[in-house]
Amino acid sequence: MSNLADSLAADRVLTGEEDLWPFFGAMAKSEQVKVALTSGFSDDPADDVIKDAFLTTVEDPETFRVSESSGFPDGSGCPGLRTALAEFYSPGMGRLIDPAAEILIGTGAGDVLHLCGTALLGTGDRVLLMDPYFDKYRRMILKTGAAPVYSSLRTKRSPDGVMTSADFQLDWEDFAGKMKRSRMLILNTPNNPTGKVFSIEELRRIASLCVEHDVLCVTDEVYEFATVGESEHHKIAALPGMWDRCLTVGSAGKAFEITGFKVGWAVGGSGLVRRAAEVARIVELSPSVVTQRAVERIIRYELANRDSPRSLLGKLNLRLRRKRDIMCGILRGCGLDYVEPEGGWFVMVNIERLVPPELDTNGYDKTLVSRKDIHFAIAMAYRLGLLVFPGSMFFRNSEEATNWLRISFVKNSATLQRTYDMFSVLSKWV
Repeated sequence: MSNLADSLAADRVLTGEEDLWPFFGAMAKSEQVKVALTSGFSDDPADDVIKDAFLTTVEDPETFRVSESSGFPDGSGCPGLRTALAEFYSPGMGRLIDPAAEILIGTGAGDVLHLCGTALLGTGDRVLLMDPYFDKYRRMILKTGAAPVYSSLRTKRSPDGVMTSADFQLDWEDFAGKMKRSRMLILNTPNNPTGKVFSIEELRRIASLCVEHDVLCVTDEVYEFATVGESEHHKIAALPGMWDRCLTVGSAGKAFEITGFKVGWAVGGSGLVRRAAEVARIVELSPSVVTQRAVERIIRYELANRDSPRSLLGKLNLRLRRKRDIMCGILRGCGLDYVEPEGGWFVMVNIERLVPPELDTNGYDKTLVSRKDIHFAIAMAYRLGLLVFPGSMFFRNSEEATNWLRISFVKNSATLQRTYDMFSVLSKWV
């Protein structure tokens, strides 16, 4: 039966790409692992504002009107949520956004990205990625029949030896040359995995190249409210010539640390949104009415309190900064080399000078465990009880790829403090 299934599987779905997420997801549930810092989800309880929004939605008779609950929700998303998002995003975009034509709701930001790719890409189209990149972009591109190309973010260390995510910089000559032949650019700011927040000067240069070479831009900004350094988040879609060629992808899960509720959106020019909405209506990826209405209430709360101490995003950001500082302090105290992130939920740790211990590789793919970062990640799980993600999954062309580990810091303080002794042992693997 498995051979029959394999023969029936469409090439555009089974890309043949290695996917370590299931492997490390299973490891996170094993007895050996005491702390898992692999995935980007918070283990803090949801804020009372979020709980109240969902409870109020469930108790509201309007939520269960037959026309919306027993029928089908609007394929582009519930009108109330789109209207709230239009009010929320209009100031930052510098324009009055039309909720009916310029916003699309989907089942999480990941599905929205797939909608954008499916709607806008054709066989052989070139899609430019900045390397390192979130690994699912590549698989999404391949499923459309398009071809990913890469321009590396090269590290430029600071004179004082302290490395920050700002030290990852584009090679502008290489980037400009590849933009000339690309159909689409996928921009991720703040960047996963590095934490780089692209400056307004960098975004202006990127926007200028998009306009010059008529390149579409899908900008993944799910971590836009997770700027934890001094850098400020800017929107490339607000720059001249970009609105009608750009889709900005956002996420309630990442913004409010409720990842399991799977509500994402795309905001942009009506032509691009219309194309993505046509695909959405075919595949029916709109979240439940209950979840959308609850997220609408959360957005409405934030609109009423965004400039006050009651701001939910403000409180979550302060908490996130503390967590970033705790994790960086632990790594620094253990003498480990790391990249201090300006944004996002992750810290990159460099293991170039470390040597992994011997590992029983029986039962493992020999090609995978021969990679230093994967060997390290498995050894850390079994020797230290600490699970992290290998960095090479996020790189394509870099010779340094296997010298990195990605560590999530969006965990409660007690969880983070438990890792000090674990990282202290890691630093002695020399």
